[in-house]
Amino acid sequence: MTLSLKFVKTYADIERNVTVFNRDLQKNRDLDRKLVRSTQYWVYDLNTHFFGPNKFVAYLDMNFANYGDAQKVLNGRPQNKGELFNGTQARKAIEKILNSYEKNDRLEEELCSWGEALFGSDIFQGIDKTRENWQFVELRNASSLASNNHGDQFQNIDYAYLPNKEDFESAYRSLTRPGETISIDSVLDQIETTAKKKGLSLKSNWRMITEKNIEIWSKKR
Repeated sequence: MTLSLKFVKTYADIERNVTVFNRDLQKNRDLDRKLVRSTQYWVYDLNTHFFGPNKFVAYLDMNFANYGDAQKVLNGRPQNKGELFNGTQARKAIEKILNSYEKNDRLEEELCSWGEALFGSDIFQGIDKTRENWQFVELRNASSLASNNHGDQFQNIDYAYLPNKEDFESAYRSLTRPGETISIDSVLDQIETTAKKKGLSLKSNWRMITEKNIEIWSKKR
């Protein structure tokens, strides 16, 4: 099998991989659960509240199929250009673009809530040593970083609005009637209607991201 992986080069590359990881997360139950339990270094997207494993996020246009193939073919072995499919090399690639990974008590709590909402309360049981070594780096607001000597790497980033938990709760309250069941599409439609009234331009993939977030927010209620 021939497989060539290249490291991410831009903020947008990282943002895309975090989104893909969360979008396809529960379609790959065996691999994603193992990856979530074994990861020590995490990328956190401050805009979407998504987490992404360092080793998944660090390679250009990564997806679960490529990740599985890379585990079989390239794990720990150098490619032609000397790039390695391992956590250390992945961490260095991420840190060239973002800040250094570090301990963060707030994000440890957020990660636990995220993982338990998606996989159940036992997702992080029995991995105390891994949890002790958790470190995080944040994807911050790209528009603020773009003015800070990061050049053209931000030119393709979508700066539009992404609904938050308050938007979801407001939409849900406006639709709720005693004895009625509200569909997720109805809530999303209401969020979109409210955003348009406020003159807000929504991110191109806002429905997918918000649906994932609603799943997490609802399980915290």
